[in-house]
Formats: sequence, structure tokens, C-alpha cells
Amino acid sequence: MATTSVAFDMRSGRILSVHHGAVDARHARESARHHAKISEEHISVITVPSEVVERGKHYKVDVGRKVLVETAASEGGVGFGFGVTGRSS
Repeated sequence: MATTSVAFDMRSGRILSVHHGAVDARHARESARHHAKISEEHISVITVPSEVVERGKHYKVDVGRKVLVETAASEGGVGFGFGVTGRSS
């Protein structure tokens, strides 16, 4: 089963970085810290089965439960990229 590592801001649940496939949590955390420019203590990583993520839907992390939840883009949700370029059509 393929997995997706999701790095997120522990204060808001905003997704900072997404890695499909065999990426360890340390790599996902470092990538998020580098790109998001926030302190490491505010970043956490969860791993979810890749098949729970659907094209065209938006997600964020429920900070209290540390689970991926569907939400509207206007509520801080992000879409996940698919394919070689990491972009969905």
C-alpha cells in the first residue's frame, strides 16, 4: 500500500508539504521547514494511505486528532498533486 506523508503546522492544521511514496517523516519535516519558513517545533508529520486522498478535494489536518480531514479551500484546505509533475489537472 502506497503512503503519503503530510507535514502540517501544529497550530492551525495548515498543510505545509506533501510527499507521496517512501519518504520518512524526518525528510518530510525538513522539507516543510525549508519551504514554509516556520520553526521546527510547530511542524508535525502524519502518514496516510495514498488512496484516501482524492483529486479535486481539499484537506487540512485536524490538530487535536492528528488526522487528515476534508475542508474547503476557503478554510485553509489544500489540494494534493498527482502525477510526475506533482500537479493535478
